Amino acid sequence: MDNTRQFLGIVKDERLHIILPESESGEPAKLTEMSMAVGMEIKEMDIGEYEGKAIAVRGYGGSGWIYSAKVTDQAGPIVAALLAKAFGRVDLLNGA
Repeated sequence: MDNTRQFLGIVKDERLHIILPESESGEPAKLTEMSMAVGMEIKEMDIGEYEGKAIAVRGYGGSGWIYSAKVTDQAGPIVAALLAKAFGRVDLLNGA
């Protein structure tokens, strides 16, 4: 059974600013394809290609990271702007 969680957020400054679930929103998260069980230095995923976009990510959240992260969907800047406005996160808009 897959116990991963779905996260929805906007990429700004190469970090995922989580919008949903709301319990995880706050500080931006870093993504890694590595599992939580790894005892070595964590290698951060480069998500710069999604800058200004909304993305959906599946993985395990914890301590400012999303582990075993997989980007499952993406939407362009227009959808990102609508989400930012709908969730009161205008700070995530470019130029904000």
